[in-house]
This record gives sequence, C-alpha cells and structure tokens, in this order.
Amino acid sequence: MTEQTFTVEPGSGTKLLTADGFLTLLFAWADENLNTIAKFWAMPGEGWEDSLRTALSTYVEGKHPWADLGAPQTRAVYETKKPKPKQADFVLNGTVADSSSDKVIVEVKTQSLGRLKDFKNDFEADVAKLDEVDEDHTDCARLAFGVFFTSDWTQSTNEKGKTVPAENAKVSTSFTEWLDDYDHVYFSQTYEPIRRAAGTQTDEQKKKAGAIYRKKKSATGVKSPAGAVELEEWDVHELGIVYKLLPSKKDVQEALERARQEAERARQEAERARQDDEESSDSIFETPSSKRKRGNTSGGSTKKQKT
Repeated sequence: MTEQTFTVEPGSGTKLLTADGFLTLLFAWADENLNTIAKFWAMPGEGWEDSLRTALSTYVEGKHPWADLGAPQTRAVYETKKPKPKQADFVLNGTVADSSSDKVIVEVKTQSLGRLKDFKNDFEADVAKLDEVDEDHTDCARLAFGVFFTSDWTQSTNEKGKTVPAENAKVSTSFTEWLDDYDHVYFSQTYEPIRRAAGTQTDEQKKKAGAIYRKKKSATGVKSPAGAVELEEWDVHELGIVYKLLPSKKDVQEALERARQEAERARQEAERARQDDEESSDSIFETPSSKRKRGNTSGGSTKKQKT
C-alpha cells in the first residue's frame, strides 16, 4: 500500500483523497484513539458506526481541511432507491471530483459488544453490498473496512446450561484464519500498528490466537492444555481493522468479459483443431483404390465431353 494521501486532479488543482491515503489516516486515527474506540465499543445500543464516522471525519478534516468525505446527497450510490435509498458510509471526493472514477465508495462495519461471532458475516455482507452500486457509480473504486475486538466480555449459555465466554480458543483461531483472507492491522498500547497482508499469516500465528484465551483461562485457575503455545507480550493485540479494496464494478465487468472472450476463442481454436484432426484422419485411412476410382470417374467424364 502506498503512503500517498492525495492526488491532484489534472488541470484543476483540486486535491483528491485516495483510498490508500484514507486507509493511512484511518490507521493513524485508530492508533491515536485506542481508549476512545474502546469506549465506543462498550456503549450499550445497536452499534457505534455513527460514532466512528463522526470521530474519523473530524480527525481527517482536521489534518486535511480540503478532504471531501462525501456530503449526504452524494452517498445514495446503490441500486435500491425505494422505500428509502441505500447510502454508503463515505464517498471520498463525492462532491469535488469531476469524474466518478475519482470517487471511492466506502462501507464501514464495527463489531459491537457481544457480536464477535457475527462480525465475519457482517463484514462480508458489506463487501457484497458494494456489488450493488448503481449505473452512475460503476467506475468508482470500492472499499470496505471493519473495526473489531478479538476479546468479547459478553457470556452466553451453552446447550448444557453452563455459562461460557463468547470468545474461546476455537473461536479466536477460526477468526484469525478468516482474517488471513484479507489485509488487516492489529493495534496495541505498546507497539506500532502491525500490518499483515492477506495470506501471510503463519501457522504459528494462528495457533497463538487460540493460546490468548487459554492463557486467560489458566489465570482463573483452569489448567492450560498440554502443548499450549507460549505467548510473548507482542502476540496479544485485541483491537484490529480488516479491509478490502475492490476495483470499480466496471473494471470487474470488463475483466469478466475479457475472460469470457478468451475462453470463447480458446473453445473455437480447440474446435478447429479437432476438425483438422478428423480431416487428417480421413485422408490417412482413404484406400488407393478409392482414389483411382475417383480419378477414373473424373477422366471418363472429361473424355465424354470431348466426344
């Protein structure tokens, strides 16, 4: 990911916030406001996406007063218009960009208290939602990001009537394995944000994700299982951001069409090769007598015409 915060629109001097630049500002804001984010998360209610959007907008515009995160009228970018238009959470450059290809549609998902197990599906629903942009926004880049906590205070009751924590070694390991499908960042009070690209986590890191909760249980008197992974201080990061940057819907459609055309060309070439093989096989198995017979017939016909 580049560290370029903005580009300049050719011929206008207008500064445009890039997707990479927006992510850089998002990570900086999160790293500087860990306690604020923790308070947002712990508030009772339906969620804290509005709180995040307000705080992040204030931070970005404080750093870059020119930044355009999209006025409300620019955020109705989806096909669904009735009974109420679906809106994106941000549309970067939504007001100032002359071309929609310079806009970035952004969806935000926050993990609410007690919804650790639901966060994966909630985030993936936002990624899928980005495929529903209308015709006027098919050439906009698209970004989904989600803010999560790997710990959850809420407890639930299992089928045997016992109270169990929402997070446990199995849930944490599964969550970490899922994160490996996406680019993501971990934060802590001690270390610089740790960025990990999709597909780069090691088996050891995935094992340690489960060990975080085994270690917590052992502190309460529950014995850790044999072979439990030993944790270092820097292995424990409770706050993170997962994100996925998608090309424009138009680019995706054009790529699919090119792939379809290539597949059709390959099919036609294979069909031509098959026909050539059949014709070659026919000539190989043709008998000399049949060739003479055709030659005699042709000669006789010519002779008759001369007579």
